[in-house]
Amino acid sequence: NNIHTLPSPALIFLHRQIRQNRSIVLNFGIISVEKGAVVEDAVVMGGTVIKAGAVVKHCIVAENAVIGEGAIVGAMPTDTEKGVATVGPGVYIGENAKIGPNAMVYNNVKGGEVQ
Repeated sequence: NNIHTLPSPALIFLHRQIRQNRSIVLNFGIISVEKGAVVEDAVVMGGTVIKAGAVVKHCIVAENAVIGEGAIVGAMPTDTEKGVATVGPGVYIGENAKIGPNAMVYNNVKGGEVQ
């Protein structure tokens, strides 16, 4: 099965199911994370779908959002960048889009777009 459907409520060590990295995802509802996706240090609300190859790090994703294949949302903190990306409810992030660590996204993002 290429899709991991996660029950709610739960504190989930998601990467142990998908990749061998340390990760904690706080989940409120059922979320689907497709094979090859990376989710690290994120709050992901119910109804969200994270497509194959997407990277979701150090961010908050509201309910019913869709993160497209190969999209990148957020980034882990560095010495110069400590922001948290936020994706609003029902927002669609297109394939290969890039959402920076301080972005607050409340409208759909086209494939390949950078914010």
